[in-house]
Amino acid sequence: MKTQKGALIAGLLALTACAHGAAEPEPPPRETGWNVAPFRPHLIRNETPDLCEPVTAAWTNLFDAAGRLDSADLDLSGVPHEATFAFPETVRSGRAARSQSLYYKTFEARHDIDGDGDEEVLFLVSNDAGWRYLGGSLYLFDTVAEFDAMRVQYPERYGEISSTYHWNELAAEVTGEPVATFGRVHRVQLFLQEGALYTVSDGRGVSRGQDSKRETLRRVWPAEEAETVCEIQIRPEPEQFEPFISASPFYQALKAMYAGPEQGGMCYGTLGWTGVPPEAILPDLFYRPQAWPEPNGRFGPEDEPQDDVARQLRPLSWGATDPFSWQVYLSLRQDQPDFLRRMEEYYTERFAMPPEEAKTAALQAWRALVDRIFYARNNDMLLAFLATQPMNWDNPVDFPFGASPNEMLDAVEAALKQPEALNNITPWWHGAIWARQISAAILAGEPVEDIRDLYRAYVGTYLPPADPSKPKRYERDIARLHANVLAAASVRPDVLGILPELGVPLDRSTNRFGKTALMYAAQLDMPDSVRVLLDAGVDMNQRTQSVPEGERYRTCGKLQRDHRTALMYAAENASEELILLLLDAGADPAAQDTEGNTASWYLARNTKLGDDARTRLETRLAVE
Repeated sequence: MKTQKGALIAGLLALTACAHGAAEPEPPPRETGWNVAPFRPHLIRNETPDLCEPVTAAWTNLFDAAGRLDSADLDLSGVPHEATFAFPETVRSGRAARSQSLYYKTFEARHDIDGDGDEEVLFLVSNDAGWRYLGGSLYLFDTVAEFDAMRVQYPERYGEISSTYHWNELAAEVTGEPVATFGRVHRVQLFLQEGALYTVSDGRGVSRGQDSKRETLRRVWPAEEAETVCEIQIRPEPEQFEPFISASPFYQALKAMYAGPEQGGMCYGTLGWTGVPPEAILPDLFYRPQAWPEPNGRFGPEDEPQDDVARQLRPLSWGATDPFSWQVYLSLRQDQPDFLRRMEEYYTERFAMPPEEAKTAALQAWRALVDRIFYARNNDMLLAFLATQPMNWDNPVDFPFGASPNEMLDAVEAALKQPEALNNITPWWHGAIWARQISAAILAGEPVEDIRDLYRAYVGTYLPPADPSKPKRYERDIARLHANVLAAASVRPDVLGILPELGVPLDRSTNRFGKTALMYAAQLDMPDSVRVLLDAGVDMNQRTQSVPEGERYRTCGKLQRDHRTALMYAAENASEELILLLLDAGADPAAQDTEGNTASWYLARNTKLGDDARTRLETRLAVE
């Protein structure tokens, strides 16, 4: 495959520059790096200094150490105490092990809590909610006999079922309400001091780990004294990072990849709900470079370079979803070298790192950000399959760090043409991988002949099943292929011209809310593409449909103003030439979206038109 960026990539980069807004902000002076203020954990509420200050010191020690910044790992040995309790006693490493450390389990500890000479029982029961552990309840039994009596009741009432839901129900029946509840924690830690029980385990039910900015020390027993006695700022608030956010187009592109457009939701790209917002990694990125989260990679450190191949393919695969995603992807690539350079400068200045160490830390920052944005697909995101799955051949996908999109696509194409390339990949992903490769090649400006050859290479090896009763997967994969190709080809009139001969219907929808190639071409002001589509006889009055009849919702999001036409997209975004093209071809100016807006309303939002052109178009779009 030839390497041609050409006018297409230049044009898309120009659109990307417009998407950034006005002129890019001047970078901060080199001697100040990203100009992010220093930060250390500190007390913001201090009701009991004898306890609050040692707990703050424990958080500071954890802040300075390698690993996660999580109360599950907090060392409380330096805090004054008479006894400590941890459920479970240790937490295994690894994301899955940690997230399920309390899941579906019960724990008990016996101790003379109130100092009357008799033991009480602390009984912790996890809450059954979802497939991950989402909380727990702590019950205090006044006597061991009372606790043992409760345990005897369980098999009599529930048989062999070991549901923690039933344990919660039974414990509450005997003791009343729990003395404390806990949020999304991996571990519950308590200590006894001067006749009161305290915990550092969160009770708010908020997401743990990287999202937590403040942590507390709570008195949970005796109940009449239950309160927060300390509050500690363990991470900076989001506004701390404004200098970085406003000066980093790379970060803005990551945010766009995570969020998608305001009105389209996740229909914009392919990220799922389990991605982590990029803000969540910034505290570690700027203040704890020694403590990166557990990697998403499938391989160990010795295989990090191959994991980096996958990390470069994931954004490319995401970008090939449609022309707007491709703009975001190109921005990410364009600004990545500056991001790495600036992070190297920051680590050199803030942490006095030697040059090579700072360069490695900057690369780790890139890995951490990309991994979190693409967590939902991990290493298995379509084209990245080919870089990370075990193969039956000796030449896995490989290219240098920072390779161009065309270099990456050349490597992926060579891999796809290996007879056994997809042997170890689940069959229902085969079509999606090919579809994303072809759409990426279109958006990267590859020659039209190469696009035709790629399309035929896939279709020629993926024939309908011999059994006529099993056509569904084939039909679905071909439909996915057509959707990907059409979205990409909307900015390539030369590619649109060959699609009918390949059997691609030019008027089918390209995504979950029914957007067509004509709508994309109108929105992106591509008159040559519009001419090709109109000459082919596509329905110029076709509408978006984000929620088909009979369906309550779409998981990927719903258009705020649904039932849009190509003319509405053009009226808001395109030149007079393109708008007139549609009107002269018979586009309906009276069509209304779901909020009753016509193309005239969209025209009022168009910032490209001069006064004379706007006046002429208002006359053409007026509806009697």
